[in-house]
Amino acid sequence: MVCARVAATQGEALAGAMSSLPPEILARRDQAKAWFEALQQRIFAELERSPAFARRMLAGMSRRLHGLVADVEAYTLHTGGQRVVGYLLKDGPASGATVRLSVSKRLVASRLNITPEYFSRVLHDLSTRRLVRVDGREIEILDADGLRAYEG
Repeated sequence: MVCARVAATQGEALAGAMSSLPPEILARRDQAKAWFEALQQRIFAELERSPAFARRMLAGMSRRLHGLVADVEAYTLHTGGQRVVGYLLKDGPASGATVRLSVSKRLVASRLNITPEYFSRVLHDLSTRRLVRVDGREIEILDADGLRAYEG
């Protein structure tokens, strides 16, 4: 009974918060919804009109699904250290190449399903072994073959 009342109170608070949003925010939400609905209609029309478009869209979805399956496979079959190395080597850099992280180390760690602290420890271990040199978001590959053999 107490839980039901707490939930009701939270629901009332949320409803009150939603009704007090500024009109310009509500208008933007409605504009975004209308834009997405129009886009959806255009995409569906193009799918019916163009088999080539449908094939390209299907190929893109297939690549995305393949990537997600590979991610799940990596999470279950590889250590965190191996996932970090895989991330660094994903574009096939040779020794001497520099990998620039396009996002924060925290986001990379999240993508690899490891903690930011563990990500930093692995990078430190790779640096100590002279496999990489880390300078902020730039990671120079010192020994690509050694990195591939890393089992951490």
